[in-house]
Amino acid sequence: MKNLSLSGALMKSDCDFRLHTLIEVRIKLPPPSPRAAVVKAHVSRKLKEGVGIEWCEFAPNIVKEWLRSPSVRFPP
Repeated sequence: MKNLSLSGALMKSDCDFRLHTLIEVRIKLPPPSPRAAVVKAHVSRKLKEGVGIEWCEFAPNIVKEWLRSPSVRFPP
């Protein structure tokens, strides 16, 4: 993932997804947390380097936990 927010993410992908495709994204928190979850999302944007996705449920718990993690940093 290149970017993550409460509403969705920008994700690298080798697949050629169609717009509005329903996908499942496995998110694993960085160590020391062993927590992982699968989150449903829709493809909302297609880009050369991947896809923009929107979570089916706003602010999934695993995403909130990841954004709160002090060890997670995304490039500007």
